Amino acid sequence: MLAMVPTPKIPSGVGASTDASRCAARKIFLSPASASASARTLAGRPTTNGVIVPGKTTASRIAIIGRLLVSDFSVRHLPFLVASENMTAQAQRFVNQVVIVTGAGHGIGRAVAERFAAEGARVAVNDVDPARASEVAAALGPEALAAPADVSSKAAVDAMFDNVLSRFGRLDVLVNNAGNIHAARHFLEADEAWWDQLLDVNLKGSFLCAHRAAHHMARQRSGVIVNMSSGGATKAHRGNVAYDASKGGIEAMTRAMALDLAPYGVRVNAVVPGLIRTYDLDEQSAAERGKVVPLGRLGSPEDLAGPTVFLATEDARYITGSCLVVDGGVLVQQRSPQVETFPLSRFPNL
Repeated sequence: MLAMVPTPKIPSGVGASTDASRCAARKIFLSPASASASARTLAGRPTTNGVIVPGKTTASRIAIIGRLLVSDFSVRHLPFLVASENMTAQAQRFVNQVVIVTGAGHGIGRAVAERFAAEGARVAVNDVDPARASEVAAALGPEALAAPADVSSKAAVDAMFDNVLSRFGRLDVLVNNAGNIHAARHFLEADEAWWDQLLDVNLKGSFLCAHRAAHHMARQRSGVIVNMSSGGATKAHRGNVAYDASKGGIEAMTRAMALDLAPYGVRVNAVVPGLIRTYDLDEQSAAERGKVVPLGRLGSPEDLAGPTVFLATEDARYITGSCLVVDGGVLVQQRSPQVETFPLSRFPNL
């Protein structure tokens, strides 16, 4: 915690500390989308997804605040610094822990990887595209590792895990996020190759990674596996028979794995995203799609990062075999045609 710093007398109308200004400063800290460049670098410390990486010593943080207090700008943003200090414990929840995130080259996987890294974890960034895996790992810093692999291949998965364990010597968390979400096809136009491709990546890939991780975690008597499901596991999507089947399998596998691994101190849960904006979509289309969500907007990858990371924390130590829904309320409402992304106009004309 910070030592008490005397509050200087602030001239009326110049950087006045009001409830509104404190809320505004806190919003800057919590919402990277709205943070200004000056606010994000105010303390001279890097930020990732709005989570500030704390300084090395309390003394250095006090010195920073002391220097900043000489300007009205600094006084206006003092609540920002205090809020960041209050988050220090949370921002260090995964120090010395090793996390593998599959499908982390973009979207939800990247946001999850960034959040783990911001909280002190050493992250192995998996993606089927080596260039994307390397890009994200480089952005996360020297403690991160690019771990490209096709998760549907056992040989590739084994090589990836061998690489991670050789580099870090341990594994604490696996997030099974890799999946194919761009293969909508009407059931009457389906074929075996389409079915196999989706199930191989979405379900078999999660099995292969979880199976390898579980053997290591069971021996160390600790670990967390988080699988990424979908609303399609319980509420059908048009034109997505294979995808929905794969996600239904993910949730069944999560429950069964949780029972098998609980005696070894390994927890297994799933996250259920709703309508998440992980693909190119113009603002008008995004706003229109967001109207079907009770909270009034499409979700962002960052909306999934916090809940996913939570399941790996000590706060979630008594949670296993559960599916955490993060969907803005979509699944609790009566499903309507407006929710569908596969319109009737795409049905085959027989």
